[in-house]
Amino acid sequence: MINKKKLKSKLFKFFIALISSFIFAVACYKILLFFGFKPFASLYKMYLYHWHHPLQFIAIPCFVFSALAAVFSDKFKKATIAKQTLIMFLIVFLTILISSPLGGMLWHLHDMIAGHFPKKWLWKIIRYGFREGIQLGWLIMLLSAPYNIIGLVTGFFIMKTISEHPENKEEN
Repeated sequence: MINKKKLKSKLFKFFIALISSFIFAVACYKILLFFGFKPFASLYKMYLYHWHHPLQFIAIPCFVFSALAAVFSDKFKKATIAKQTLIMFLIVFLTILISSPLGGMLWHLHDMIAGHFPKKWLWKIIRYGFREGIQLGWLIMLLSAPYNIIGLVTGFFIMKTISEHPENKEEN
């Protein structure tokens, strides 16, 4: 049976991580644009849907990170700083691994909205979006410095914050 208090705590941590990571990611995106940096990398001859619709492409890794942060928050709280760093790198790796295919599917959806609508559109989104997201999404995230570095540091502090939330509050 599912422990309702633990589930409620995990959902609370998820939503706090989601809201804070999305707000910080969008603010960082806007600040980098203000100072003349392109937050997202692009590849040669690539349509720049992630530049035209940044909030959607920001929301995907924020959602995945928040889910993973809620899952790993107990281990993170009990770990030493060195292990916390390793857990954070694991979360980032898994976030990139899971977000990349979803971003590829979103990219293909935007491609179809722009007028490149094939007959088997759902198959194209799932198959080609997933494949190209796995092939290129991680590279785009890796090349999106300093945005990704700021995100890593911010993610670490979000993990610190949500891991300190008590699982069971004592009632008086």
